[in-house]
Amino acid sequence: MIVKLKKKSARYRDLTFAQPYVVTGIEADDLRLLTDAGRPFLYPPELFSLVDSREPVDWVTQRSLRCTIAAPTSRTHIGSL
Repeated sequence: MIVKLKKKSARYRDLTFAQPYVVTGIEADDLRLLTDAGRPFLYPPELFSLVDSREPVDWVTQRSLRCTIAAPTSRTHIGSL
Protein backbone atom coordinates (compact mmCIF):
# COMPACT_ATOMS: atom_id res chain seq x y z
CA MET A 1 0.00 0.00 0.00
CA ILE A 2 1.40 3.41 -0.97
CA VAL A 3 0.17 6.83 0.16
CA LYS A 4 1.14 10.50 -0.30
CA LEU A 5 0.75 13.37 2.16
CA LYS A 6 -2.17 15.52 0.94
CA LYS A 7 -0.78 18.87 2.09
CA LYS A 8 2.24 20.31 3.83
CA SER A 9 1.74 20.71 7.56
CA ALA A 10 3.86 22.22 10.33
CA ARG A 11 2.42 19.56 12.63
CA TYR A 12 3.89 16.77 10.51
CA ARG A 13 7.36 18.12 9.72
CA ASP A 14 8.73 14.59 9.59
CA LEU A 15 6.83 13.95 6.33
CA THR A 16 7.35 15.51 2.89
CA PHE A 17 4.42 16.78 0.84
CA ALA A 18 3.57 14.55 -2.16
CA GLN A 19 6.35 12.05 -1.30
CA PRO A 20 5.20 8.44 -1.70
CA TYR A 21 5.33 6.42 1.51
CA VAL A 22 4.97 2.66 1.82
CA VAL A 23 2.50 1.69 4.54
CA THR A 24 4.09 -1.01 6.68
CA GLY A 25 0.96 -1.74 8.71
CA ILE A 26 -2.47 -0.55 9.80
CA GLU A 27 -3.23 -0.37 13.50
CA ALA A 28 -6.62 0.76 14.83
CA ASP A 29 -7.18 2.28 11.36
CA ASP A 30 -4.01 4.43 11.61
CA LEU A 31 -1.31 3.96 8.98
CA ARG A 32 2.16 2.90 10.09
CA LEU A 33 4.92 4.20 7.84
CA LEU A 34 8.52 5.29 8.06
CA THR A 35 9.11 9.01 8.55
CA ASP A 36 11.71 10.88 6.49
CA ALA A 37 14.12 10.09 9.34
CA GLY A 38 13.41 6.37 8.91
CA ARG A 39 11.41 5.95 12.13
CA PRO A 40 8.12 4.01 12.19
CA PHE A 41 5.15 6.11 13.28
CA LEU A 42 1.34 5.93 13.18
CA TYR A 43 -0.63 8.61 11.32
CA PRO A 44 -4.34 9.17 10.74
CA PRO A 45 -5.34 8.06 7.23
CA GLU A 46 -7.08 11.39 6.51
CA LEU A 47 -3.65 13.00 6.01
CA PHE A 48 -2.93 10.94 2.91
CA SER A 49 -4.18 10.27 -0.56
CA LEU A 50 -4.06 6.66 -1.69
CA VAL A 51 -1.63 5.95 -4.53
CA ASP A 52 -1.82 2.14 -4.48
CA SER A 53 -4.39 0.37 -2.31
CA ARG A 54 -2.99 -3.14 -2.72
CA GLU A 55 -2.02 -4.77 0.57
CA PRO A 56 1.09 -6.97 0.40
CA VAL A 57 0.32 -10.68 0.08
CA ASP A 58 2.13 -11.46 3.36
CA TRP A 59 -0.19 -9.22 5.40
CA VAL A 60 -2.79 -10.67 7.75
CA THR A 61 -5.82 -8.39 8.03
CA GLN A 62 -8.36 -8.35 10.86
CA ARG A 63 -11.40 -6.13 10.42
CA SER A 64 -14.03 -5.41 13.04
CA LEU A 65 -16.85 -2.92 13.42
CA ARG A 66 -14.45 -0.59 15.23
CA CYS A 67 -11.14 -0.79 13.38
CA THR A 68 -8.79 -2.51 10.96
CA ILE A 69 -5.45 -4.09 11.84
CA ALA A 70 -3.13 -5.29 9.09
CA ALA A 71 0.54 -6.22 9.23
CA PRO A 72 3.06 -8.63 7.74
CA THR A 73 2.72 -12.18 9.04
CA SER A 74 6.04 -11.81 10.85
CA ARG A 75 4.39 -9.23 13.16
CA THR A 76 1.07 -10.96 13.74
CA HIS A 77 1.97 -13.10 16.74
CA ILE A 78 -0.04 -12.46 19.89
CA GLY A 79 0.99 -9.16 21.41
CA SER A 80 2.90 -7.90 18.38
CA LEU A 81 0.00 -5.95 16.88
